[in-house]
Amino acid sequence: MRLRSAFIVASVIAASAASAQGVSGLYDGANTLVGEYIEFRNGTIVHTAKGFRFSIEGTTAQVGQIDLDVAGVSYGTNVLVYANFSCAGTPYVTASENGGAGGLVFSAGTRGLHQVGKTPTATVLLIGSSWNGSACTSGAGAQFLVVPASVNVPAVTGVPAATFVPPLRLEVVPLSQFFGLFKDGFESSLRENSAIHFRGHA
Repeated sequence: MRLRSAFIVASVIAASAASAQGVSGLYDGANTLVGEYIEFRNGTIVHTAKGFRFSIEGTTAQVGQIDLDVAGVSYGTNVLVYANFSCAGTPYVTASENGGAGGLVFSAGTRGLHQVGKTPTATVLLIGSSWNGSACTSGAGAQFLVVPASVNVPAVTGVPAATFVPPLRLEVVPLSQFFGLFKDGFESSLRENSAIHFRGHA
C-alpha cells in the first residue's frame, strides 16, 4: 500500500505541473524512462510515446496483465488462445467488442511479452487450445470474438523488456524531451541538463 499511495500522491503533484510543462514520467532504478504514468488499477498503468498501454508492478517492476485499451474495450490478455489443439500458430486474445483501439503490451508468462496492435481486426474463433502463462490446455472450446496478438517488438511498442530495474519513481518530463527519447525506439533517459521540477519516491 505504501508504494501505491506514493504513486498516487506523487502523480497528483506531477500531473499539476505536467499539464503545463510535460508529462508524469515513470523511471526505473537504472534511469530508464518506462513511460507516462496514467493511473493505478491492478498495477501501474503506463503509456509509451509509441502509443501503447501496459501495466507494471510497482515492487518487482515486471510488466504484467492489462485488460482495457484507451477506448475502454476489454481484452482477455491473461490467456493466449489458438485455433489448433497445441497452442501453436497465431495467438489471439479475446475481446469484448469489435474494433477496439488496441495498442496493448502484456505478459504471456513463459512465452514472454506480447502485443495487440492498434485498431486490431476482430474475428470469431473456435478455440482449440489456450496458454495460461505456463502450460497449454487443449480441447474443443466455444467460439469467441478475438483479435490477433504477436510477440512484442520494442521498436514498435516502446516496451523494451519484461522486467525493469526497481525501484520505480515519478518525475515531470518536458514534452519535447519525452517524445525525443522515443524518436528512435525506446531509449534510456539522458537528463543531465533537463529541469526536473518534482520527484516522487516509492
